[in-house]
Amino acid sequence: MKVGRAAAQFQSFSEYGLKGDHNNSQLSAILGNRFDSGAWLRLALNRQDSTSQPQRYLGINASATRVFAPPTGTPFTGVIYDVEPNGLRRAILGANAGAIDHTIQHTVKLRGGY
Repeated sequence: MKVGRAAAQFQSFSEYGLKGDHNNSQLSAILGNRFDSGAWLRLALNRQDSTSQPQRYLGINASATRVFAPPTGTPFTGVIYDVEPNGLRRAILGANAGAIDHTIQHTVKLRGGY
């Protein structure tokens, strides 16, 4: 017995000035055999590789304009403004460190019987 499977997901993401493609893939295979003696073996292999979109953003209260202008008066660039759920204005400075998760998982399973 031989069985294989491949799956892929593609996601384009754009929010708060961050853009990117976040792709996921999964490959799996099952190999097995039943012997004349009645014994059998089955090997299952799986590999998953996933990347998420940003999950957290660094945002600060934007009600005080002094937070956004250094003493020289030069404005910051790359700041996106929006409104918090409670109605206050906030500035989104970007995704927090670790906000995009990348995981790789390998699974091997061997079964046998008689």
